[in-house]
Amino acid sequence: MSLDLYLGGYAQGKLQYVLGKYPAARTEIVEGSHLPCRGADLACVFERTDALRIWNHFHSFVREMLKNRLPEHLSKLPYREQEKWEDLFLDECLEVIRQADRTCGKLVVISDIAGNGIVPLDPGERIYREMLGRLQVRMAARAGHVEMVTAGLGQVLKDGERNGPLED
Repeated sequence: MSLDLYLGGYAQGKLQYVLGKYPAARTEIVEGSHLPCRGADLACVFERTDALRIWNHFHSFVREMLKNRLPEHLSKLPYREQEKWEDLFLDECLEVIRQADRTCGKLVVISDIAGNGIVPLDPGERIYREMLGRLQVRMAARAGHVEMVTAGLGQVLKDGERNGPLED
């Protein structure tokens, strides 16, 4: 089991770049926002452990997870309550990632990065950017390979062993 992470801005050629790096005959692409299975049934998406799974648009998965779980007035809660909710949300997302990582022979995650540019006025968008960034930091720390893709060109940020298991 291994996890590779590819990050980049919108429309920077990430999927085409990844497909060029992994010319495996058994490549399967799963779109982040349209997973056919949810929760405990996610393993059915990744049931063939000998194939490379590309989880494209991971950021859409995070947005979908937030859509159903974001408290209406999170920013008005006391700081400790906000922090508690954020930790629970991150743990829930990481559990889905861990499950996919355990059931895949090779999992490649492709995601847009958030956090560059103007800070959105909408509190929900700010929380989305924060949660996506925190998940990407945790994934990058544990991934065996991490690249930033810009204009269809990859820049290796990390190439080696994981810093730790995804179970942290």
